[in-house]
Amino acid sequence: MRIKLSTYDGILLAIPLFLCLLLRFFGYDGNSGQDSYAYTGYTQALQNWMHTGIKPISFFWPPGYPLVGAVLSLGFLPASAILQFVSSISLGITLLYLYRLTLKLSTEDTVAKSSFLFFLIWGLFAPFVFRNSVANTSDMLACCMIAGAIYHYIMYLHHTKYIDLFLATLFISYGVFTRYVTILVFLPIIIHIILHWGKNGFIFRHATVLLIPVGILLMYFYFAGFNARFIKHPYLSSWSVDNYFSTHFYTPEGKLTYFFPNIVYILYPL
Repeated sequence: MRIKLSTYDGILLAIPLFLCLLLRFFGYDGNSGQDSYAYTGYTQALQNWMHTGIKPISFFWPPGYPLVGAVLSLGFLPASAILQFVSSISLGITLLYLYRLTLKLSTEDTVAKSSFLFFLIWGLFAPFVFRNSVANTSDMLACCMIAGAIYHYIMYLHHTKYIDLFLATLFISYGVFTRYVTILVFLPIIIHIILHWGKNGFIFRHATVLLIPVGILLMYFYFAGFNARFIKHPYLSSWSVDNYFSTHFYTPEGKLTYFFPNIVYILYPL
């Protein structure tokens, strides 16, 4: 599969990386908050594993993001610097996928410039997006996995090419390996891909992509074992159907009280 990059593509990829390098030049190392330091520390532990073979202890979050950082660092580059690079280039790839998807789905000849400007402005000035593109957190890598999965999923629906199914499966699998919560986004995509695959006669060669999630699952068990520590998170352990109808909640931050039952706030966007 040949990849051709236009000038707009190059700008979307380059500007997040340039801004990250600029902030790093002025002293910002990407470590802002407990999560950032935890990711940096685990990346350093993975770098040590690459040198000594000593496997690090189980990590609270999925190890996809620090593992990318450790591999790209070649085992010796500064962990905080390489994680910032991963976050910034992830934003660039996210913008590129969203931009190209817009071009694929649009029938307007003039959409290229306007959509390019929209995604460029969104990537630079949306606070959540920009902040996480220069911080050592897994948010932007997870967004990149989601954008890539959606793009190749839609391309697979249009053309039923193996390469698109392969890449969609890879992005989905590594997305969950990066952030568990992405499964909520991926689940309807997975179901629709299976239905589309069946509609086209269950092409046997396409079933080989199942080796990807199996391989990533084996990686997960290698690093995390069977002790999924995130299941013990207080928000998961205290979950109940009754929460939909309750107005009082006890969290690590204290007691929260609302005027309406929780389900009203959940359904409000509808």
